[in-house]
Amino acid sequence: MDLAAESTCSILLPKNEVTHPLDDELSKLAPTLKWQWINEKLEVEPVLPENTETIFMIADSSQDPADQIELTKDALPLNDLTLARIFTVVHCGLAESHPEIVSWYQGCIHFSDVVLLNRRDQVSQKWIKEFLDGFRQEHFPCFFEFVKKGRVDNPHHVLDPTPRRLSLFFDEEDNLFADTEEEDDDEADFDESKEDPYLARYPSGHRCKALPEIGSILSEITKHSSRLKSI
Repeated sequence: MDLAAESTCSILLPKNEVTHPLDDELSKLAPTLKWQWINEKLEVEPVLPENTETIFMIADSSQDPADQIELTKDALPLNDLTLARIFTVVHCGLAESHPEIVSWYQGCIHFSDVVLLNRRDQVSQKWIKEFLDGFRQEHFPCFFEFVKKGRVDNPHHVLDPTPRRLSLFFDEEDNLFADTEEEDDDEADFDESKEDPYLARYPSGHRCKALPEIGSILSEITKHSSRLKSI
């Protein structure tokens, strides 16, 4: 909502997700539309307004981020769109309480230009420092910004379209990582270094560096919280 107020924009919300309490507030700021993948193509309902200068597309939490990254790259030229920036919003409280989701965030941040650190009220400074140090030691070029009361200090800085992501997947005119040679069926002989680590696949089709299924993890967290409340 903070960033949408800075431009003439439209907001794309995933059709398969349940309605969020803030959806009505978003619709007061900008046209909100529903999107989904149909036959691996981006379908938007209704069509985008012609005067839209910026589009915020909220990813579908039920689908693998790596799959969505690949599909989004294909969708950009087909819809006459240019990628500006990819954001990851980190729920710091959840990540601190459930370390098993940190690797999921790491995969998302690999593709991100900006990382917004949110929900930090009950989070220790030690955890935040260790979380950030892990990316700094690996020389991640993306910006890490703190969200304070639902806002960032400098929205224009966050929205600057200059690429800051570690992944070069969107910056190649052609997919130079594609291997045109025949692959050996033995997964042990597969050279995954030729591709983006989170997009590379073994000949079997499985990801070389698969992300956790965040939906299953969150479902278990919700069930556990419900059981505690019932005790």
